[in-house]
Amino acid sequence: MALTILKVGKFDMLPELEAQLKERGSYYVDNALSESERAAVRARTDIVVASGGSQFKAPDFDSCPNLRAIVCFSVGYDGIDIPSAIAHNVFVTHTPNVLNDDVANTALMLLLNCTREAKAAHDYIERGAWGKEPALPLTPSIGGKKLGIAGLGRIGKEIAARAAAFKMEIGYYGRHQQADVDYRELLQIKFAPNWCFI
Repeated sequence: MALTILKVGKFDMLPELEAQLKERGSYYVDNALSESERAAVRARTDIVVASGGSQFKAPDFDSCPNLRAIVCFSVGYDGIDIPSAIAHNVFVTHTPNVLNDDVANTALMLLLNCTREAKAAHDYIERGAWGKEPALPLTPSIGGKKLGIAGLGRIGKEIAARAAAFKMEIGYYGRHQQADVDYRELLQIKFAPNWCFI
């Protein structure tokens, strides 16, 4: 049985993935449809493909009476009306843990870039300033510094593990105390700037 698959929201998908979706049935992009086309396609849609920024609210569920699942290519699904999904017996999936490492790696890359001013150093070399302009100022090491993390969930813990490898002292603020870590709990986020370097 061929499926009717509807992509909702503005996000890019890998061409290979889009090709696989097209192999499984009729594939449509919601915002590329006219109003009349949209109504006709939604009336027979089986699966909605979404991302973290996609919006799918109660009226959207009503317009898709055959909808069986919403597949989110993201961790977040804030734009999906979960009570409506439950009321319409629609499964909603998302991708927790898929990007934990990449987000944590990016966070440490940005932390190092900001503290060591890597972009400024790169630009200095690119413009041929070496030996012609005054040397760049020394920048601080992150080793031994205090890092405050707001939210010690899956990604926050990955960031903390990487920062610990740089010999940073870790403190965190979160909704719940984390019994499985030895990091300092910052009881109120407003106190974090007084405690941490970063």
